[in-house]
Amino acid sequence: WMVARYKRKALETCEKLNELGQLSYTLHAAGVHDAGQARWASAQDNLGQAAAYAAKLKDMRQWEESVCHQAHMEFYHGRFALSKDLYAQALQSAQKRGDNQIEMRCNAGIAGALLVANDIEGALSILQSPKGKSNGQLALALLRSGRHEEALAKAMLLMDRFKGKRT
Repeated sequence: WMVARYKRKALETCEKLNELGQLSYTLHAAGVHDAGQARWASAQDNLGQAAAYAAKLKDMRQWEESVCHQAHMEFYHGRFALSKDLYAQALQSAQKRGDNQIEMRCNAGIAGALLVANDIEGALSILQSPKGKSNGQLALALLRSGRHEEALAKAMLLMDRFKGKRT
């Protein structure tokens, strides 16, 4: 209840001050929190409002962040085509701005949707590009394409990253 109270107070303050930038950021944070608590409708509403305010302010980084979170939620709800479309929209915006971080995030999301759709070649083309760094997804795509040794090598890189080098 404490988080809900602080969220409500933050949103009220931003609205009273007509501070749309902070309101967008606060709605984004609230949406991410709601998603983490499985409050899907509230998360979607907050993220949608955050994206709308960010677009109005032409804060494309904030817009991309909110849209990426929406895309992530759509993926986990099984709406893979919509997820891919949202990631593609954010990717196009990030490419215009030259934001490598968002580009890589979007590429990972798109590759995930392609893997689910069994478009292995499409996923591989993204994952093997310089802006497609996702060793777990790449290992899965390589495994599905029959390239077992390469898949194992990528999987081991992933394991080393999280558990440390093998001795």
